[in-house]
Amino acid sequence: MADIKQDRRDGGTRLPIEAMQKRQIDGSFIATLGDFGKSPHASISIQNLVVDSAPTILKLDDGFEKRHAARCGRCGLMAGYYLDRSQFDSAETGVNEDVLYILPGSLDATDEIRQAT
Repeated sequence: MADIKQDRRDGGTRLPIEAMQKRQIDGSFIATLGDFGKSPHASISIQNLVVDSAPTILKLDDGFEKRHAARCGRCGLMAGYYLDRSQFDSAETGVNEDVLYILPGSLDATDEIRQAT
């Protein structure tokens, strides 16, 4: 599994993705942008993600869910998703960028990528 780099003044540490909370519905990792709940200095780089403007609507046992896919800007593969604002008792629609749900297995550690090349 991948590590998420924490931006810290002491040179940086790594937060294992396994330490993040998981969503019960699909096992995706819950990344609260700017703060993973572990450290106020934690952050995730999302600069290479491209977010679909049109949501995908999923039928669930307890209703429907609108998701905006977050894709790799290089290869287009889906790495995670954001929920639509309408999921949170809001009259507004569009991407709720406060929380990114990272799909299991969608990230590779930098060290693993370097070894593969």
